[in-house]
Amino acid sequence: MSSNIMRIKPKIFSLIFFICVLNAQSFSENYPPIEEYQISSEKYISGTDGKVYMNINFWGTGENSGIVQVQEGIDFASLMSAMGGPAQFSNLKKIRLYREIPDENGQMVYIIDLTSFLKSGDRSNFPKIKPNDTIVIKKTLTGVIMEDLNTIQTLIAAITLFFQLYTIFN
Repeated sequence: MSSNIMRIKPKIFSLIFFICVLNAQSFSENYPPIEEYQISSEKYISGTDGKVYMNINFWGTGENSGIVQVQEGIDFASLMSAMGGPAQFSNLKKIRLYREIPDENGQMVYIIDLTSFLKSGDRSNFPKIKPNDTIVIKKTLTGVIMEDLNTIQTLIAAITLFFQLYTIFN
């Protein structure tokens, strides 16, 4: 009986690995450029203090997501600080910055890796922040697992129950 279970285990692990690979491939798909879309009419806002502000959309992993109004000319590290810094389990290697409209070189998406900044303070790979940019920070795999730990525990309990029932009835 236990030899039957030993034959099933590699199949289950192979299935779980295959699902993980498919999920990882879905994140790397390239989407065609959008031909027509609505552009915000509000680029810069003048404050009562005489300073020029702009809105930035921030989709973070913590509670600090939303629209933030920052001074024109802010750099990426200062923007992250204004949003409370990166949340626990944020993927700091693949932060995405989406432009509302393509910039001078036609680029609409930037991938920002903060690890070099955190090691050396080098800000040279930071793109300039422009009005209505959208910053997207996803969670690391560890963060997703920690957040969905209850689901994983339920799945493991169901698989364990299946194996116990299988061994009882065979």
